[in-house]
Amino acid sequence: MSILNHKKDFKNPEGTNKVRSSLFKAGIFLIAISFLVYPLYLIIPFLTVSLQTKTMLFFTGLVFSWGLFGAGGLIAGKEGYPFLKAAIKKIFY
Repeated sequence: MSILNHKKDFKNPEGTNKVRSSLFKAGIFLIAISFLVYPLYLIIPFLTVSLQTKTMLFFTGLVFSWGLFGAGGLIAGKEGYPFLKAAIKKIFY
């Protein structure tokens, strides 16, 4: 089941169900992509490049990942955090 097809709909201030916009979905997608950078850290020590390059790759990945996460959070808006929290709970609990 895809995270984007989560069954719970959030309510807007008027109390009616709000259809998730494409911006919300794009924000959630960016947040999900940001977590895919972390497995790449396992590959960095085995690259045949200098220590300086490995360090640069590590910090570039770190900034890139947090940048994607931050941008996704801004785009997803205030509904993004509860949505991700519910999706993660559903996966792990």
